[in-house]
Amino acid sequence: MTHTPLLSSFQSTAERPNAQGRFRGFGSKYVPQMRMNTLAELETAYQQLRKMRCVFLLSLCFLKMIIKDS
Repeated sequence: MTHTPLLSSFQSTAERPNAQGRFRGFGSKYVPQMRMNTLAELETAYQQLRKMRCVFLLSLCFLKMIIKDS
């Protein structure tokens, strides 16, 4: 009989969260139910900040191009 260590079985890709922080094929998150609303607000704020950062970086690149060409 072979014994699989707990750590190596946990590290299988099925047990690790994906890029969105979800486990397995159900799309679930390992978060207590009473924290789900707070987590949803945090995810929304993070996505908005990522978009703002992208706009800022594009504007910065555009300004660098203008300065470089003048």
